[in-house]
Amino acid sequence: MSQPQPILIRSAVVKIGANTVGLARSVEITEEWETVFGSETPLRAVTFKRVSFRINRLYVKNDTVLRNAYNNGAVFDLDFYPEGESTGKEKWTVKDALLTRLVKTAEYGRFIEEAAAGTGREVQYTVIS
Repeated sequence: MSQPQPILIRSAVVKIGANTVGLARSVEITEEWETVFGSETPLRAVTFKRVSFRINRLYVKNDTVLRNAYNNGAVFDLDFYPEGESTGKEKWTVKDALLTRLVKTAEYGRFIEEAAAGTGREVQYTVIS
């Protein structure tokens, strides 16, 4: 695999589709590429892309949406809004995300702290219009 190119986000609102999941602290998104050369003539090269993400601390009020996605093995778009959701702010999206790890690390009254990790197809950067 090629050298990972991490995208680091200190703090962001996290959404699955239209559902706000919570507030993430310390997010890392990594894209990796691997080129495989075949044995046929002419020689063909195929490049595979893999995206992985890790959320070290995710504070959620109600983790039903997150738990359902994890338990059902659902594939979804995972959106990160580092500067909020207003016009002109940036948004990072992990397309076709799949949660592979979801661990409840603490509870603070009605808030739950969790750690999450997973994979996706690609990362998209957009500015909210």
